[in-house]
Amino acid sequence: MKTLRKLTIRNFYSLVLAAALMGTGGNLFGAVVFSEDFNDNDISDWTIGSERFDHPFGTPDILFDPVAAGGAVTFHAIGSCFSPPFDGLASTLTKTITLPNGTYTLSYDVSHSTHHYDFCEGGTGGDSEIFINGVPISAVSCSTNNCGTCTVPLNTVTGCFTVTTGSVEIKLRVNAGDCADSTGVFDNIVITSATQCPLGRGFWLNHPDAWPVSSLTLGTVTYTKAQLLAILSTPTGTGNKADASLILAAQLIAAKLSVANGSDSCPIQSTIAAADALIGGRTIPIVPKVTPNTDDGPQMVSLGAALDNYNSDALTLGCTP
Repeated sequence: MKTLRKLTIRNFYSLVLAAALMGTGGNLFGAVVFSEDFNDNDISDWTIGSERFDHPFGTPDILFDPVAAGGAVTFHAIGSCFSPPFDGLASTLTKTITLPNGTYTLSYDVSHSTHHYDFCEGGTGGDSEIFINGVPISAVSCSTNNCGTCTVPLNTVTGCFTVTTGSVEIKLRVNAGDCADSTGVFDNIVITSATQCPLGRGFWLNHPDAWPVSSLTLGTVTYTKAQLLAILSTPTGTGNKADASLILAAQLIAAKLSVANGSDSCPIQSTIAAADALIGGRTIPIVPKVTPNTDDGPQMVSLGAALDNYNSDALTLGCTP
């Protein structure tokens, strides 16, 4: 166990005109304004800290300093369960950076594991996440019972945040619950801004050379550019005889291409996720045909309308045409 120490904050470096991966087909978020990949194994420009480090005697909380090695930073915290307040322990790494006011997307790689510290009775758990100004962005967590071990494999998570004061505090945190031994690993932290206006179905259909990617995933099925163009060019029909899956898919394709082209994904992320979940493993057009007033039709039409709203620039005021 190491004692806590505070490190001097130094200026961060920015990367301009780079790209952050979104997890489907290499989608781009926009201009990178902050990046940390830990490839230099140097965290001397971050501040090491803790939360609820309140069992220094007897059978104590055990806090290890974060370690940067192999191009990633690893945290390890053990929360005592032998005396009150039974509140666990968190290990943190913090940096404050300057950012112009606006909306940004945070992307980072994270993994987590937790097992029992002692007793091996009942349940415990832990979580790993990045906080922006005290707000957790896309935390990962797991729980386990009776001396088991739970894990969250390394994956890329994303989330949005808004800057209103010209700066943000970035806090990496691994939290161990009561009687938990938790480890978390972070890598490839990227903050991007996006100012490009979304573009609609008609633009992407008529300008295939402008596509930023050559494939997209709709639901859980991946489509080639040729297949996507075929979907965009297929008439959806009208009224109660329209194909609701084509209505949704056409707008979903346009929205994903716009995000890949550098448009702000924050206003539409939850809608895109809901559309993908609704489509699932079904191929477009869905057979048997889904109409607007049957089965999933009403929800498909509703989500399509929300995506069309985004594709028409109604949700991205101030973007660059």
